[in-house]
Amino acid sequence: MGKNIKGGQPAADAAVRIGFGGMAWIVAASISAITGVLYYYENTVYLNVLHKLPNPDYAAVAALQTENAFYYSYYNEMVEADSVWDGLKGIIWDRRTEYPDVLNAIRRFNVYQEIVVGLEYRWLRSFGVPLPHPFDFFRGNLLVLNGVGQAGLGLLAAEISGNPLAGAACLLASFINRFQISRLGNYTSSDLRELWGIPLLWVQVYFLWRLVLGSRRSTSDKNSRTLWVCFIATTFAFIVSWQFSPFLLLLQAAALYFVCLVAGYGNIRRLVSKVIDAYILALMLAVAVHFASPYLLTSPFFFQLVALKVSTSVFCCRRQSLPASRGSWLMGRLADVGEGLVALVGFVLVRKALAPFATADTHVYEILCTKVSAVNDMLPQWMQLQQEQLPACAEPSFNANLYLIMGVFKLLEWSSVQVYLDSGAGYAAAGSILLVLVRCLASTVLREPQGRPKKEPEVDQSTNSSSSVKVSANDGLRQRKGEAPAANGQKQSPASRTDDRQPDGDDAEAGEAEDAALLFFVVQFLLFLLLGSLVNRLRVAFGPPMMVLAAAVCGPRLFPLQVQRRWPKVLRVAMLAGFAVQMLLMTRHLPCLTDGEGICQHTADKFSNDGDLLDLYDWINNVVKPGTPVLASMNLAGSMRAFTHVPMIIHPQFESENLRSRVQRAYELYSCGSEASFAQTMTELKAKVVIFE
Repeated sequence: MGKNIKGGQPAADAAVRIGFGGMAWIVAASISAITGVLYYYENTVYLNVLHKLPNPDYAAVAALQTENAFYYSYYNEMVEADSVWDGLKGIIWDRRTEYPDVLNAIRRFNVYQEIVVGLEYRWLRSFGVPLPHPFDFFRGNLLVLNGVGQAGLGLLAAEISGNPLAGAACLLASFINRFQISRLGNYTSSDLRELWGIPLLWVQVYFLWRLVLGSRRSTSDKNSRTLWVCFIATTFAFIVSWQFSPFLLLLQAAALYFVCLVAGYGNIRRLVSKVIDAYILALMLAVAVHFASPYLLTSPFFFQLVALKVSTSVFCCRRQSLPASRGSWLMGRLADVGEGLVALVGFVLVRKALAPFATADTHVYEILCTKVSAVNDMLPQWMQLQQEQLPACAEPSFNANLYLIMGVFKLLEWSSVQVYLDSGAGYAAAGSILLVLVRCLASTVLREPQGRPKKEPEVDQSTNSSSSVKVSANDGLRQRKGEAPAANGQKQSPASRTDDRQPDGDDAEAGEAEDAALLFFVVQFLLFLLLGSLVNRLRVAFGPPMMVLAAAVCGPRLFPLQVQRRWPKVLRVAMLAGFAVQMLLMTRHLPCLTDGEGICQHTADKFSNDGDLLDLYDWINNVVKPGTPVLASMNLAGSMRAFTHVPMIIHPQFESENLRSRVQRAYELYSCGSEASFAQTMTELKAKVVIFE
């Protein structure tokens, strides 16, 4: 089927949509939306266990523990406050979290989602809309957001593969690997920060993918402006929602810069500069709404943005200044090395300059440094370093040990890797990565050398200009051999035909932008995989992109452009058959790989001692005098803030040097010291009641 491109639209704009013109994109978007809805209902099944409890209050206590309850408490305050101002005042001038200090919870914690959902609940209630229990309403909003994130993953899978049906494969692969790529279905993890941030990240990645794919389009184009606005908005929302977002954005920016600088895709250089500006804008907006949060201003992402802005500004015009010849290649690579060194030195200098103020996330570096010892132990004996050769921080500090006692902060477990392999997702994702690398290598080898003048074909001037637009095989709108678009019944001049194996300039540049987009997604995934391998909890960052790559393996877009042009029909038929086989193989694993995985694990009977917590909260609310400061463990303090009225002295949100000092003093009680030291600790921390498990 053919498609005319109206005057004024660049030919590259058509070439960008490989296999995704018109109806194909509508089909992909529709399937992706359906997968989002199915994911919403999938999680309602997982969380149905809470409906077996006597009432929603009990369900909230069971589902909201430690940091989950801590964050939820701000939503609860917003809902129960006499007015919106009273609710905001209690959050901005928070006297219940680090007694006797008064802190700004918006500045210190990522609780905007709790505030927004609380305002939504109050607004609907003011109109008399029948609403469920506040906890059910809150959880419903979270599930809807994650459904949107799943839809974004499905659309990414479809566009990366060029197969509009790939969204269904992405959902099926995710379903089989669910427990290894998400914690949403775990009923005791109902308000983790990553549950809000990760779906926003997938939507943001989709917009960035589209920007890289269409990097040749003018920013004045209406669609381009919309993409930029959406990209900035989702980046801002991601930063605001999760305190760990700067680390993932750092890796994302590094992946994009790597593709431009190291992989040699200089055609996206201008886009990279604009993305850096967009990052800076989103980060500054987040700093503003967080009341100049020092955590954001001293994050490694901020250091990176300063360094990249300097390096790209210094070398902004070097491409234009080089002569267009083969000899310019060496000079270009030397300039790339220089630019990379400027960025690296800039990062180090900025970090060193702000090191005295960057105290909020020192525990993160301490945790990551301990991985040196863990990785060293995994090496063969002859490769292992001696203990004295390891850095001093490889020995876990007190702060690091508080996290490392939990398995989710250790290295990625082999059992998780085994699930990825047994489900076939790991092998399929590896296949997609290999195809992308082969495609990029083939494009590089066969690319027309820059600087060689291209012979312009002679075009019959009588031919209507609308028929002379060249539509590549990448557009998914193939022409039969010997046929060409024509206007008013006129035949196309032989000189104006484009050989399938020799793309014109617009087509070649669009294909190069597509190579860059595919390589960016792969590099970003590999960086996320590295981080998730070091911190088991962060498998939520690489697990979903792995499912996207697994679903994309049977897509024509991953193959070299030369293959797509030479055998378009054969390739599509082969990919469709491969997709059918892939879906059939995955359905063999339903409903779950083992009884301990996926839906089988999530729907199994649950046992807990939450009844004891209910008794404790009831005693505090009815016996302990209001305003009595309580010193409890980090885990218990988070829950108590949500379900009792007393002020707490410590809490589970660890991004504060002052709080870490308090926790270290409080946890000395576990060492069973003297009564005098116990009394001294209580006096120093202003505690009247002490509750430790």
